[in-house]
Amino acid sequence: METLILCLDRNGGKTFGGRRLSEDREIRKKMLSRFSVITCDSYTSLQFENTQKHHLLVKNRIEGNEEAVFLEKGNPENFSFRNLIVFRYHRDYPSTEKYDPLSHGFRLVRSEDFKGYSHDVITMEEYTR
Repeated sequence: METLILCLDRNGGKTFGGRRLSEDREIRKKMLSRFSVITCDSYTSLQFENTQKHHLLVKNRIEGNEEAVFLEKGNPENFSFRNLIVFRYHRDYPSTEKYDPLSHGFRLVRSEDFKGYSHDVITMEEYTR
């Protein structure tokens, strides 16, 4: 896969008990402005509006040949990917799963703050290996 997309809190929290920490419709707009097709599982597809669903390739098993995968459930370490986009919430949520891109060999190449719908500031971080 080319690009993996994650949403993390300020401390790298990814999920709590297998569920997403938060969601924001401005994040989904940013993703869809960047990629024409985003692969995700059926759980993740629920947060997209009906008018956005034609941009989704919904699979319950990621095969590795996808251009962009939005991963909420599952361990990023189980996939091989060259680029990583992190949407970082500037909050601390309770989390049971964490991910730190820098400790997995990624380097930050670009960062952009934007106003979310339910979050005052969200940072889009782009990493590469």
